[in-house]
Amino acid sequence: MSVSVKKLIADEEKAGISSENIFVGGFSQGGAVAMYTALTSTKKLGGVIGLSTWLPLHKKFPSVRVL
Repeated sequence: MSVSVKKLIADEEKAGISSENIFVGGFSQGGAVAMYTALTSTKKLGGVIGLSTWLPLHKKFPSVRVL
């Protein structure tokens, strides 16, 4: 799923939008995909929004603080 989101980001970049102006977000499982995508992306994104969600594989990202 994250691969699909990364493809959408690449498509927007091809259309002339800087990755720093792209936000990813989602609700529940969509938020989990958005957070995972943002944390594994090689591009600097504008931001990530997750509503009523969780961070999958949270132990893979020890620098992320859990609230």
